[in-house]
Amino acid sequence: MPAGADEDSIEATYDKGILTVSVAVSDAKPAERRIPIRRAN
Repeated sequence: MPAGADEDSIEATYDKGILTVSVAVSDAKPAERRIPIRRAN
């Protein structure tokens, strides 16, 4: 399952040979990451 998936809200249907799975995902923001940039000599 993807990160942030609400496992209690998973729904699946099967109709005429097609499986459809719906998974709700929370709106949580990804963790912020800073990468320092150094100047070349």
